[in-house]
Amino acid sequence: MSSISCCCCLVQPSPPPPPPTPILRAVEKCSTMTELKQHHSLLIRIGLSTDNHAMSRIINICSKNNHFHYALKVFNTIPNPDTFLYNTLFKSQSKTPFNALFFYSQMLQQSLIPNSFTFPILISFGSLDDARKVFDKMPERSFVSWTTVISGYSQCGDVDEAFRVFELMD
Repeated sequence: MSSISCCCCLVQPSPPPPPPTPILRAVEKCSTMTELKQHHSLLIRIGLSTDNHAMSRIINICSKNNHFHYALKVFNTIPNPDTFLYNTLFKSQSKTPFNALFFYSQMLQQSLIPNSFTFPILISFGSLDDARKVFDKMPERSFVSWTTVISGYSQCGDVDEAFRVFELMD
């Protein structure tokens, strides 16, 4: 037996990385930014830095704790953000609707399609015109989408348009 094959027998294989679900649960429980950064570092080490769902958890926790700069830094490292991830970013910008609309524009430039969650987020920023454009382009409208747009028009005092949208419901 050669010395190379003998050495290979002595090398212990590295243990497999822990499954992502417990790590993501731990991310949700982070109480400090230092702790969150440690969990983020672990996600990077085990190869989940490009997992949109995992990174959306990091962004969500950052936004809940007013660490928007770090949330944006995380977002900018993701090679292929999807609509789900953009929606998470929009929600993180709830105090700065202009930024959210900027990111919405960026999402559209990347040819990503808004979904039924995008629409209520935009309405919550008071951007009824942008929300209506999204609503009109939706291939399938859920009950939530219909009631959200009707409610948006009602809250803005445009009862006539709210009624017109109501009449369009299937």
